[in-house]
Amino acid sequence: MEGIAIVGLGMDFRIDDKWSITLESANRIMNADAMDGRISGFKYDIYNYTSAGIAFKFGKSNKVKILKGIVTLRKKITHLKRKHKNINTTNQLNLLRLIYLILHL
Repeated sequence: MEGIAIVGLGMDFRIDDKWSITLESANRIMNADAMDGRISGFKYDIYNYTSAGIAFKFGKSNKVKILKGIVTLRKKITHLKRKHKNINTTNQLNLLRLIYLILHL
């Protein structure tokens, strides 16, 4: 029975909401020396897979609308905070920051 171990790394660099550049590299280690049809002195065959690409996401994205809504809400909260000094808006601002962070993961 032959086994394989895969060790690698992949990255996705977002250009905008729709486009991204992808990079991936992985080493595959076979626990046999017959994969390439040549028996060497080393008991494992190792090969590498590397790729680079461009990805496009189809469909509508609601992120832009949500972010615009967050910016609008933040402006309203800031305006209320200036207008009414006794209103505590810290929790609302923290909630907006949290939503913003979640959308940018």
